[in-house]
Amino acid sequence: YAQIREMRQTRKLESLEELSSIAPTFMTLEDLAERIRRLPGLLSSLVKASMGSIHYESADRRESAYHQFPEDEEERRKRFEYDAEMLETVRSKWEPVCLSYLSADINLIDKPPIHRSVIGYPLFRSEDATVVYIGYNKVPTTPLDSSIFGEHEIELLRRVDGILKPVFSKSA
Repeated sequence: YAQIREMRQTRKLESLEELSSIAPTFMTLEDLAERIRRLPGLLSSLVKASMGSIHYESADRRESAYHQFPEDEEERRKRFEYDAEMLETVRSKWEPVCLSYLSADINLIDKPPIHRSVIGYPLFRSEDATVVYIGYNKVPTTPLDSSIFGEHEIELLRRVDGILKPVFSKSA
């Protein structure tokens, strides 16, 4: 048990190291469009999501960017539709949302989900703009790591939130 706890602590420290690299990377990007384009990849890497999206909306601009979404048109369309549903859920609650499904659950649902786990996080909101991140299918680093999103990932995104607020405040 001590080894598992030590391994989890090591993973948390690795996540914090990765978090510390996001700020310099993000700050070097001066253009808002480039920031939006790069952010889903940075955040997906941080929370170990296999795919992710970012959604920026202001009075005069509505832009989304996607990381690792499927190439197949039909699969991509399904992902976009579900992503839009998740976006509305996060925007309406304006709080983090984590959902996960076990393989056994899928047989009990009329419309099986297209993901195993999902995290939606509201990164920024002002009078002028909102920014929401959605990550899919957590990829555990080892078999002992969790395959669902939870408090650790929410805490990481909360810290990112603090880094990004000043940047998006200037852009909005």
